Amino acid sequence: MRNNMTEPHVFVILGVTGDLARRKLIPAMSHLASHGKLHRKSIILGVGRRKELNDELLRESLDVLLSGSGTPPDELEQWHGGIYYHNLGE
Repeated sequence: MRNNMTEPHVFVILGVTGDLARRKLIPAMSHLASHGKLHRKSIILGVGRRKELNDELLRESLDVLLSGSGTPPDELEQWHGGIYYHNLGE
């Protein structure tokens, strides 16, 4: 019997601070997680060119984004352990 939960994955989001990620990708991943379709040990690796951004600042900005969508605070906490930022830099 197969369950609905997937295996843990690493999701790489190029341009994590961009419009597509903020309007579509991050909310969609939040929706999947809240419906038990995204494994709790999955990792989201946001990639971008902002030198001032780091793991913690990315987590905070996603909290702000998702709190406006009605995502419960306890679900936001679940994201924190698996969200990372990588600066492509020059």
